[in-house]
Amino acid sequence: MTTLSAEYALLGRIPPRVVRIASVVLVLVTWEVAGRAAPRWASYPWEIGAAFVDNADRIAEAFVETFKAVGVGYALSVVGGVLIGFGMARIRVVKVALDPYVAVLYSTPRITLIPLAILLIGIGFNLRVLMSVLASIFPMIINTYAAVDSVSGELEETARSFTASKWSITRTVLIPGAIPGIFVGMRVGIIRALVGVIVAEMTAGAAGVGALLLVFGRFFQSEKLFGPVLLLGLVSILLTRGLSYLERKLAPWQE
Repeated sequence: MTTLSAEYALLGRIPPRVVRIASVVLVLVTWEVAGRAAPRWASYPWEIGAAFVDNADRIAEAFVETFKAVGVGYALSVVGGVLIGFGMARIRVVKVALDPYVAVLYSTPRITLIPLAILLIGIGFNLRVLMSVLASIFPMIINTYAAVDSVSGELEETARSFTASKWSITRTVLIPGAIPGIFVGMRVGIIRALVGVIVAEMTAGAAGVGALLLVFGRFFQSEKLFGPVLLLGLVSILLTRGLSYLERKLAPWQE
């Protein structure tokens, strides 16, 4: 029993970074061996890396197309979502008027809206931007509303007791207090914006990463398929980490 405890204690002293690196190496080695043993059924990391390099220009072009739509749609969602969420939290008439629409659209699967969107605006950049907005604006609205609503109350009453104006309360109490909740919506929203664009590209056969993945999948080119998928995962992590870093800079008191 003492020996086991000592072994567990020794394992517990291994730095987390070493454990992560070791797990990645183990997965890659196992994947490489399994892929080479049965190349008919699975691609392996070396083959995937070579295919990624060979198709780098094509992949880069697809990523540029996708992230142009993501950027425009996400920017619209952040601005619109914060304004709508703030309005719903502060103005009762706005909440009563918009709450049913937000509830219905938020619970509706976005992919079911693509055929209607195609009929209205056609296939192309505008479709991808629209799906990005529809996918990402509702987390922004809901989290902004919840954040502002949670701040309104005791802190607001305290500020009013010092005869603070409405603008002063908004600027010094509501906005700083709501920043963490807004950034939760932004982190959820950026991933949903990306997913919305990818789904639109795959469904409507438009340009971008989704269309490229669809082509690779139709021709069973798994060695070409893995590279863009892994890169999408890496970019998603970097985007959420970047937003977390920005939140720490804007609201250091929340740490």
